Amino acid sequence: MAFSTEYGGAIIISINENVFRNEIRNLFPQNTEVFLTTLDGTILLSSNENRALINLSSFGIRSGKIDTQLDHGNFIENINGISTLISYKKSAYSNYMYVSFSPINEITSNFSILRKLLAIVTLLTFVLGIVLSFYWAKVRSAPLLFLKNLCANTLNKYSHESSTSNEYEIINYTVDMLSSKLNEQEISIKEVSPLLLQHMFLSLVSRDSNTPDKINKIRTALRVAQINFDKEAYVIVIFKTTYDNSPLANNPSKSPEYINREIKELVKQFFMNKDIEYINAKINDNILYLFNFEPNYNINSIFTNILEHMSKFAGINTYIFISDVCYSMDNICTIFEHVNKIQNYSFIFPDKKIFQYNLLSDSKKECPLALEQYIDQMIGALKCHSWNNFYLLTDKLEDLVCSGDFSYRDIINELERLIDFIYNFSLEYNIIFDEVIESRSSFMQNASNICVFCDLLKHMVNHISNIFERRRNSKNHELIENVKKYVTLNISDNNISLETVSCHFGISSAHLSRIFKEISGMNFI
Repeated sequence: MAFSTEYGGAIIISINENVFRNEIRNLFPQNTEVFLTTLDGTILLSSNENRALINLSSFGIRSGKIDTQLDHGNFIENINGISTLISYKKSAYSNYMYVSFSPINEITSNFSILRKLLAIVTLLTFVLGIVLSFYWAKVRSAPLLFLKNLCANTLNKYSHESSTSNEYEIINYTVDMLSSKLNEQEISIKEVSPLLLQHMFLSLVSRDSNTPDKINKIRTALRVAQINFDKEAYVIVIFKTTYDNSPLANNPSKSPEYINREIKELVKQFFMNKDIEYINAKINDNILYLFNFEPNYNINSIFTNILEHMSKFAGINTYIFISDVCYSMDNICTIFEHVNKIQNYSFIFPDKKIFQYNLLSDSKKECPLALEQYIDQMIGALKCHSWNNFYLLTDKLEDLVCSGDFSYRDIINELERLIDFIYNFSLEYNIIFDEVIESRSSFMQNASNICVFCDLLKHMVNHISNIFERRRNSKNHELIENVKKYVTLNISDNNISLETVSCHFGISSAHLSRIFKEISGMNFI
């Protein structure tokens, strides 16, 4: 690996050392040795394979002769009893240089005609050594040629702009071009990433698509999108806004879209310099966030600051629902169900603005058994078709829930148990509700406060009781018609009486007498 001091950046060069030796012999005069060394003199590559990985100091070169502060230089040194011209050229990359050993006798052997002119020969040899070492080490070095050609091919592939033939500028220009390509891809990813991240987030919170294989794929996709969920803790947060009156939502500066953008900007602002990763999605007109952070980090104070900023929007209420903490992506769908449950039942405490699942039991004062037993009484009244008793119990439920004697979580569990029983009870008897309460979700959407919740409960049970009453009357009418037909056919029989007829139809005589009078207006004689 080499680091450029002039242009910045780094390159990695890999070359077979045999190629280096073979090529270097063809490029330099005979008996000239060329080395690629580190700045401390350690030989990395050599035209002589026996020289590799030793230090230049082993040749007896005096300390300080090769000045690494200079770009290049040369000097004559006695190597193994032979006067040798030593030339060095520091690479543009800060951590290596080229060194050549050229015996003076070998260099000057081709110029025997000038041996008598020693001074001139020495001068020419000195100049020739500088030219040769500089030229061959700088331009004809195999690693740089290889890198130059590689960069030139890359430029031809990705760019049609003309560039200089200088290898250093080619390498630098190639790095800049590839960097710009990466920046373009990053911008492209950021443009489409909100939709992709939203899809991945919704997959994480979906129980149906939450499988280990899909979670691993989502992890990989997040890493590609440069979302590194490498912290230990995960938490889901829902931001929900409500309007004091509907016309406010039509105001452009207070529309749901504008408010959601404001919340996103506040989250970005407050979490910008924090070591926290997050993604968001929109679900049921609310903003859903998944935060990844270290367990010892307190994020609650940040949410308090966000609420303070949102309070400037008059007539708009912002609520924050925080799930319990989990330590694996596999459990994200579970904590989403928890935080969604809090959101559905937030009307129980309308004055609160922040609801945190793992802190909901802190205010518990009594054992939840009393609440459980009360809900059991309401369920028992339904089973016995004691509608009036259910209404009386429902009237007291509001005060019981708002008494503060029970934890928020216990209240949620017990109310869910009651609602589930009512819907299962209606399914058992094939009873269909109106659109206001046709499903659990529509029921919760219409329960804006605990008072409305209790009214909806009574509305449901009243609907059930009316269905039962109509069905009972229909059966009684059918029974009386059958009784009349039976009596008409057997009028001549002296044994026709209330007791014999009731026995024939398998009902009590008292019941038959009562419903006969209710329907026909006459006593059965």
